[in-house]
Amino acid sequence: MVESLGHVVVEADTRPLGDLGGPRAGRVVKAVSMAREVERWSARLSRPFGPADVEPRTWALAEAGSQVSAVEYVAAMEAVNTYSRGVATMFDEIDVLITPTLPQVTPLLGEQIGDDRAYLKEDRPGTLTAYTAPFNMTGQPAISLPLHWTPDGQPVGVQFVAAFGREDLLIRLASHLEALVRWPSRWPPVSCEEMRGLLLEPPAGNGNSNGNGSGSGNGNGHARG
Repeated sequence: MVESLGHVVVEADTRPLGDLGGPRAGRVVKAVSMAREVERWSARLSRPFGPADVEPRTWALAEAGSQVSAVEYVAAMEAVNTYSRGVATMFDEIDVLITPTLPQVTPLLGEQIGDDRAYLKEDRPGTLTAYTAPFNMTGQPAISLPLHWTPDGQPVGVQFVAAFGREDLLIRLASHLEALVRWPSRWPPVSCEEMRGLLLEPPAGNGNSNGNGSGSGNGNGHARG
């Protein structure tokens, strides 16, 4: 599909992404950040912020972060920075990296994936964020586009990642792919016809009988930066 737009597709050297030290350190940073959020909301609410206020996975993450020392946190940040610089070198040879968005078909709402009680100790290469988390950590721009559909109508995302500061490249590429695939016209089987009408019909009283509202409904074409 990308080649049909005139782009050259090659197999990239992704060895920097295989450095497990970076993701391990990133989990430490994320856990400490969650512990800080619990502390922040306790102050804002003027009461202790407890497990009943958040999902179990979020609370487990915050508890793990509260046990990290300041020295361990600084060491983790140093490791994240080293990892990010290594991943950035991949883009000396390529403009855009293409990966799946998820390592599996989207799970049902409410399914439990993994166990965050051992969050800081596990490498967890098969989690839902295996392809997206590295770039949340490095801060590089990435976008997920629904370019395929399963037989039962679920969108399957493809992730495109660019070098630092190249959001413009991703937006242009996404625009070309949208014109080719035309995913805004696709609706999942669970879409509500009444809501669909509200999204597509013009507001009452505006005198416009044509209407030009649109809605995606696929839930899988978001951008991160």
